[in-house]
Amino acid sequence: MPLRDYMHSPVHTVQYSTSLAEAERRLSELDIGALPVLDADGKPTGIVSRTDLLRIGRIRPTNGHRRRAISVPDGAVVEVMTASIETLSPDASVQEAARRMAKERIHRVFAEEKGSLVGAVSTKEMMRVIVDKRVSLPLSELMTTSVVVVRASDPLQLAIDRMAASHVQGVVVVDEGWPVGVFTQVEALEARDAGAQAPVEQWMNPAVLCLPEEMPVHRAASQAIATKARRIVAMDSRDVRGVLSGLDFARIVKS
Repeated sequence: MPLRDYMHSPVHTVQYSTSLAEAERRLSELDIGALPVLDADGKPTGIVSRTDLLRIGRIRPTNGHRRRAISVPDGAVVEVMTASIETLSPDASVQEAARRMAKERIHRVFAEEKGSLVGAVSTKEMMRVIVDKRVSLPLSELMTTSVVVVRASDPLQLAIDRMAASHVQGVVVVDEGWPVGVFTQVEALEARDAGAQAPVEQWMNPAVLCLPEEMPVHRAASQAIATKARRIVAMDSRDVRGVLSGLDFARIVKS
């Protein structure tokens, strides 16, 4: 299964001299998480992500839109980018791409041909592979079972402390025991100027999908693609049993 069968193109990029404000505008406009950075010769030299901009910027009001806009200082992309980028040949296998994602804990790799980026593959494409191959293993055999839970009404500081104490990248937010969102390191960055006692529900990401733990993973992946859910919470009746994230789908494909 070659990468070229699943990669999407064209690849949107920025120059290393592009302003941080322009990079933020393009990320928001395209509704993507990261952009490859090209040097003066047009060669890929790094990647700038929304998380990179969150670390140096501040959230500004957006009239209720889920994706909050970032105010960033003056400067160029080269000052904050990650100075490396994972690339493969378009003829490499999707399994190799999945192995790179899982090993480096990254959400996308790029297809490079003759020094140019010709495509991108993300964890969303890993879901498509699982759907196409009709992987029938149940969620219960693939999910991460060490789930940390907070209530929607709990204060931000409690969610942040639980993430740190449990060494996890995110917690499941529940209301009367039912999952209603996730709060991850990204949301923690967005909320860092908020009061420590502000309720988690004001900053959580509601893009979560609750499914029975016995459901075949290919059906879960299909629903995640359709709903753009960031996490799948595996349930047994009303009890949270486990969680699957985009990187979990990459781990399934690589094996």
